[in-house]
Amino acid sequence: MNLYITGVSLLLSCLTLCAIADAVVVEDVPFVQEFHEAYPLPTPAENDVQGVAVDKSGRVWVATRAGIRFFENGTWAGVAGAGAGIAFDVLCDSRGEVWIGAWDGLYHVANGVARKIAEINGPISA
Repeated sequence: MNLYITGVSLLLSCLTLCAIADAVVVEDVPFVQEFHEAYPLPTPAENDVQGVAVDKSGRVWVATRAGIRFFENGTWAGVAGAGAGIAFDVLCDSRGEVWIGAWDGLYHVANGVARKIAEINGPISA
């Protein structure tokens, strides 16, 4: 008798699930074409981004294969004093100062000029 009740219960459960499954409507989503803006910087190396940071004033700093760049007032610019070559990472610390880890060492940006930390001569990456 228990086996009969269990079987009937299982059958009713299956029928309920089938009824629910039939009630679910699956809607096809139309294809949406994506559009991407052109790369913002002129060379492929400048567009190969390694790291991004934002300082306290809202300036966006980008470490690229071509060095360090920043975005301010709608335009991209390089940083005076930064060496040419790969910048692996960029950090804006709690004081708003910018630090750059590059292929040839560590740089600190102050008053818009990057100065190399003399004691560090090897690659610095994240």
